[in-house]
Amino acid sequence: MSAEERIRSIAKGLLSRREVDCFIGFRAGSIQRSSRPYFVRDESEVNGLVWNRYCRNNLTRYLAGMKGKVGVLVKGCDGLALAQLIAENQVNRGSIYVVAVECGGIEPPGMAYSDEPDHGLAEHCKRCRMNISPIYDAIIETGEGRQLGTGIGPWMSPDEWLAEFRTCTRCLACIRSCPLCYCTECALNGSKPWLVSKLGLQGEIATFHLVRALHMAGRCSECGACEMACPARIPLTRLYHLINEKVELELGYSLGSKRGSELVGVIKAAGAIPG
Repeated sequence: MSAEERIRSIAKGLLSRREVDCFIGFRAGSIQRSSRPYFVRDESEVNGLVWNRYCRNNLTRYLAGMKGKVGVLVKGCDGLALAQLIAENQVNRGSIYVVAVECGGIEPPGMAYSDEPDHGLAEHCKRCRMNISPIYDAIIETGEGRQLGTGIGPWMSPDEWLAEFRTCTRCLACIRSCPLCYCTECALNGSKPWLVSKLGLQGEIATFHLVRALHMAGRCSECGACEMACPARIPLTRLYHLINEKVELELGYSLGSKRGSELVGVIKAAGAIPG
């Protein structure tokens, strides 16, 4: 049985036994070499579920605020984000059924509106730290696991980063696609505080990206959702990886580690995260 067939079988069983009210997976996209989130609420719909190298979204983005019991398909990096969401009290572990699939990496989407395929491995997948989610109720082994933490690309100078930031259109796709950007009042798009104006001034673009990078410090699972949603293809995951490395070096903290759980506990005790 293929991974895709196994996913369909698990989803069908969960829905038929009413163990979940909805199963979140992937279905084929409307254009070639793409997939999109698929919310399955009836067992008759499970044949639309797919699994391939175009399953790019981090589906844990949709868990916060969902009602009832939810089944969700996760890759390794998605599972790290889920662990952080649970630690930050945004998702109730008892209300989700996690289907973890062994991931060998995904293909990058290529430039927006381009017909040229890119059959390589997405850059953030070359730095992958976890092929399988650390949290799961069912696991699907594909044999596609790859060596972890290899293929780290070159970093860029401050001038090169600023050049990348200047291509930003402030569309907020990076924020909208990230499971860990759940603030009801965003400091980068709201007025409390008003850190960046709504005028889209060029001089504020670096502020926008650096403030968001600090917000993600030690929290980013490096799933690449922000980077792949970005129409300018700014290498955001590379920036967040660099900051994660600094956090790990200075604080001994890495996402999903025992030390990470201890630090989240300290933050909760201080009242920064609701208990």
